[in-house]
Amino acid sequence: MQKQSRTYAEAAAAPNETSAPKTPPKGKKRSPTVGPTPLKNPKQKQKKEVTAPEDAAEPANDTSPPPPPPAPHPKTITIARRRMYATHATPILLPNSAKLEPQISIAIAKELQKCDCSAPTNLQIQINATTGTVSLTTPPGSGSIEYTSYQAPMTTVMNAVLPEGSQDYMEFRRAPTDSQVVIHGLSLEATSNDEEIMPSVMKESLFVGQQVNIISARFLQKDLEIRLSKKFTSVVVIVPTDEVDKITPSVLIHGRYKASVLMWHANPTKQCKKCYQYGHTEEGCKATHHTCPICAGENRLKELKCASPTCPRKGDRKIIADCCPVTPSKCAACGGNHPAYSVECPVKIKAKQDAKEHYDRRRASQSSEGMDTTK
Repeated sequence: MQKQSRTYAEAAAAPNETSAPKTPPKGKKRSPTVGPTPLKNPKQKQKKEVTAPEDAAEPANDTSPPPPPPAPHPKTITIARRRMYATHATPILLPNSAKLEPQISIAIAKELQKCDCSAPTNLQIQINATTGTVSLTTPPGSGSIEYTSYQAPMTTVMNAVLPEGSQDYMEFRRAPTDSQVVIHGLSLEATSNDEEIMPSVMKESLFVGQQVNIISARFLQKDLEIRLSKKFTSVVVIVPTDEVDKITPSVLIHGRYKASVLMWHANPTKQCKKCYQYGHTEEGCKATHHTCPICAGENRLKELKCASPTCPRKGDRKIIADCCPVTPSKCAACGGNHPAYSVECPVKIKAKQDAKEHYDRRRASQSSEGMDTTK
């Protein structure tokens, strides 16, 4: 049966037919002119409405001043840089240390206020009941360097508080946390050869030129006659450790760049971890290569391996001293059949004896001159 054609008006007037177009076949893109516009996800719409501000009006001009910047955090100072101590000429016993501590603390605080000290005056105090050493600790945020000019009056008032027989205390001094830097090639005409004038010249020069506050200065060569025979000299300055980088490895002073190095400290019993000889540290070692402390070869300890692949103690896999006859131990200091760190090394034993003799001579010399022998 042939389907009858109808006009557009007749089709629109039909009551049982809808004017919605058919859904496009699967896989084909919907035409923008076909069908209704798909609704948005209601969750997205709700989220957008919640996050959107209710009044979209332009903000009013705020005339209030901006909030102040956050306060800077106080500078962290290690506990070692906050300590001072005073020792007695001879170790003494202070049994009433718990009673003396508050008395000394009050006396020192009053003296600091009397001297118009800008640093905190309330210091923590502790007395070693066995040796009598008096230790002072500054509050957090302040260092012991701020009390350098007050150490003498602090010691005077402390001795006045102590009972008779225990008033011979040496002057307060800071804990040894500073570093020593040697500046070479300084002209004696610009620096002065006078041991009393030279420190003030160095302090002024380094503060003006490098903004470094040195604690003290001394000549590296102590003999005056030797210094007078030369035009240039070396000076050792003591500075806070955190300011060493400002004046090393060179420093501009007196209009010229001068070489400067950090001093290393050693004693006769100090063993170098590079060449394993005694009397210096690795920083001052002049050896061109590392030495193994077990076999004395030109290799590091971590590189040591036994030459025998069938080592009974597996020295070819891990570090073992005297693992087998193929790789015997050899001391780098004396050449003996033992590791360089052995306590039986004759060089180590002799170094200890020399150090003890030197210490005894130093103590005897200081005692004869009336100096403090407790350092």
